[in-house]
Amino acid sequence: MKEGLLWYVSDENKGMQETVENAVDYFKSKYGQAPLACYIHPESTNSEFTIQETVKVIPNEKVIKNHIWLEIPQD
Repeated sequence: MKEGLLWYVSDENKGMQETVENAVDYFKSKYGQAPLACYIHPESTNSEFTIQETVKVIPNEKVIKNHIWLEIPQD
């Protein structure tokens, strides 16, 4: 979790999977590639899951509630 994009979850009524998909889509449009991984606060989900077949979503206590950390791949 060195460099990345911090995404604020403004609509808590949407499902977490849909919210992460929107964040990943934005990340791809901004950086031209998928994030290495997405980290969310453990209260947002009870287990890891995968978005768009390649991006792992991992609970991590270091992430602020109502936020998603999308990690930028290092070259």
